[in-house]
Amino acid sequence: MLWVILKKVLGVLFGAFKTTTFVPDGAGSLTGCGFAEREVNDHDIQVLAVAHVRNVKVVSYEIVMAPPLPYSLGSSGAVVAGGKSLIGGVESSGVTADGLNSDELVDGGVVANGTTLPTGTSNALTLTGEVELVGKAKYNGSYEQGPQVNMSRGSLESISEPEELPQIDPTKYDPASLTNNWKHQTNTGAVADPAGGQVVANAPAFFGFHRYSGATRFDTNVVLNGGLIYVDGDVTLTKPLSGTGALVATGNVTIQGGADIKADALAAVVAGKDLTVVGTGKNAESQQMNSRFTGLLYSKGNLTLQDTRTIGSAIAAGTA
Repeated sequence: MLWVILKKVLGVLFGAFKTTTFVPDGAGSLTGCGFAEREVNDHDIQVLAVAHVRNVKVVSYEIVMAPPLPYSLGSSGAVVAGGKSLIGGVESSGVTADGLNSDELVDGGVVANGTTLPTGTSNALTLTGEVELVGKAKYNGSYEQGPQVNMSRGSLESISEPEELPQIDPTKYDPASLTNNWKHQTNTGAVADPAGGQVVANAPAFFGFHRYSGATRFDTNVVLNGGLIYVDGDVTLTKPLSGTGALVATGNVTIQGGADIKADALAAVVAGKDLTVVGTGKNAESQQMNSRFTGLLYSKGNLTLQDTRTIGSAIAAGTA
């Protein structure tokens, strides 16, 4: 699920994973790299359709990516879940459009490697409060389970070796790097932040590649319209993140205004250090979380989620 989402989101920016239709000058061919030289990975399936329209051959193809990872929540250190947390997976993000109940959940997969534990934590896996787990939770080390935890559809497995977690280097998505050299906009904040860095007070929807240098705070809604925002430093969002695209930073990422990534959108947030998403509580009428995130949350440091419904993958893959 992790690579599916990341490739899907970033692939939109390159156009590499869109359905492509074209009229070949001559016969198209399937090669070792896939039709039209598109790279096809081990977990991918390429679908090819050929039609004849008014004596003209039209070819359409799409690369369908299958999830190579058997879990959606993973940590190189500890996984701690409490309160009224619901942990599981969904067959499709579309089932969350009108709310979500535990009957619609499938095995989501949890991995707690316990390689490095935060101060005050001795267990690789801690489940307390009214947590409900759907699927298998693997842990390397010790675990704690409270009396109110619902394991009717869940199970625990002790592992002797840490599971391999994917490693994502944020600097590989720097549009200004010599390796990439992507056409992009270099942006600066409207005013200086008294705490250091810069403040972005207004911003249109982000399309294409955008780069910010140094600590950056967005005091405006951040809307991704198939865009990539790259920050060389820490980034703070005081208002919601929404749309389809990616936010990548080499430092800490703090989203204080929550997220509004609906079921029909996908986003990737990658932090080189700690990643924190804080929502704004529940809607009084629907009792659903106001903050919704569909996509990938990836941190090289600590990962903290509060008052946010997350559909997709949440990975804390290393220590900052």
